[in-house]
Parts: sequence; C-alpha cells; structure tokens
Amino acid sequence: MGLFKREYGANELQAMSQAYDSKNISKASLVTPLVFVGMNFMFSYYLFISIFWGIFWTLLAVIYAYISIMPREVSTKYYREGYSQRYQAINIMTLSLSDDSNKAEDVIKIAAERVSGEFQNDLYKLLSSLEMKLSREKVRQAFTEIQEKYYEDYTFVRYMKQLETFFYEGTANVAAFERLLKTNNGTYKKTISFIKNKKAINASLLGLMLLIFFVVKVVGVSVGSWYDFAHSFVGIITLNIDFIVAFIAFNVYAKKYYDDSVTTRYK
Repeated sequence: MGLFKREYGANELQAMSQAYDSKNISKASLVTPLVFVGMNFMFSYYLFISIFWGIFWTLLAVIYAYISIMPREVSTKYYREGYSQRYQAINIMTLSLSDDSNKAEDVIKIAAERVSGEFQNDLYKLLSSLEMKLSREKVRQAFTEIQEKYYEDYTFVRYMKQLETFFYEGTANVAAFERLLKTNNGTYKKTISFIKNKKAINASLLGLMLLIFFVVKVVGVSVGSWYDFAHSFVGIITLNIDFIVAFIAFNVYAKKYYDDSVTTRYK
C-alpha cells in the first residue's frame, strides 16, 4: 500500500517551501502531522491500556507523519500557491490584450511583474528567450518547458500554446484568449469550493474521531472486562489488526484529500 514510501526528498521539500517567499517549512504544515500523532497515541494507549503498545503505534505514527503527511502538506501548499499565481497571470495577460499595441512579449512581461515566487521566475525565463530573438526552435523549446512543468494545469497549458501562436503570428486571437479566461476562472472557483468542502469534511471527521475516542474511553472505564480483553492474546491480535486497517484506510483517504487538481491531465 506504500504506507511508508517517501514521495519527496528533503531537498525537494525545502525547494517547495521556499518557492513562494517562505524560507522554511511553515508551522501550518506541522499541524496535521501533530494532530495525527496525538490522536494515534490516545487511541492506542487507551484501547490497548498498555504503555508498550501506545509507544509502538505512536512511533509508527511519527514515522508515517514525517515521511507521508508532512510532505503532502508542503507539496499541497506549494501546488495551491502556484495555481493561484497562474490564475492571476491568465487574468492579467488577458486584460493586457485590450491594448492592441501589446505584443506577446509585452503581455508576458506585464504578468511577470505582478506575480511572485517560482512562477514569476519561470515567466521571466520565458520572456528572456523571446526578447533575445532566438531561433524558432529555441522559442518553441522555451514554451514547451513551461508547459511541461505545469502540465497538470490544462487551461494554463492551452493558454501558453495560444501565446506561442500569438508570438509567431504577431496577431492575438482575442476570442480564443477570452474563452480560456472564462474556463480558467470557472475552474478556479470550482477548485476553491472543492478545497473548502474538503476542509469542512476533514473537520467533521476529526470531530467524529474525538467523539469515538470519548465513547471508547467511557465504555472502557465502565466495562471492567475490557482490560482483560485488551491484554489477552486474542485482544492484542484483534486490536493490532484494527490499527493496521485504520492506517491503510487513512492512507487512502489522505491521497484523495491532498489531491486538489481538478484539471489534471494525466493520472
């Protein structure tokens, strides 16, 4: 199931955290991992009624949080910030097309001056290739490079292709740009709504988990035989199987929760 498979290395995480004006991994990225570890300790300790099993499952939770949850928190924040910058850029570039005197280079430059972070650097790199009057092949390569980097944002890729055509032909197909703008804005609103709904569901699940913990604790105190069950061979095996299943289920849920891409081209 890839529970303990590292998706990103330390250098990649550091690069993502610094891509948009953040020097280090933000404290916000640590909240979910800490909550996960804390919840795991509460359940494991009170269900097993054992320090050993409490520590054992908490250590596994720490390892999982470090190599899976925290990297997903960082990468999701990186994706969302980059997507927001691309959304702004498309709006800015389309607006700049209202001035007929603006060439493709001017349109890109105006957007580059108003966005920030890694994406701003990408636009300036593209702009540099256009202003240096390189060969058609070099220009195509520059456009291809930025398109491949943000291949999951299908609308942005199509917008870049339209800009490339504008650069070659010298005339902008304003109607095509406006259609892409409409798609871009609609997708962005859908994505923001999607993220808000996911956060609401996540908060509801956390509340449900706390309620379950409270019920389990009350039942555990009121039912004297729970201690005997938790310390029996059958009880230990049963509870460990429950925790394994819970880890697998959470891992599947986390993969879905951290996937924001509404316009993903390849999956």
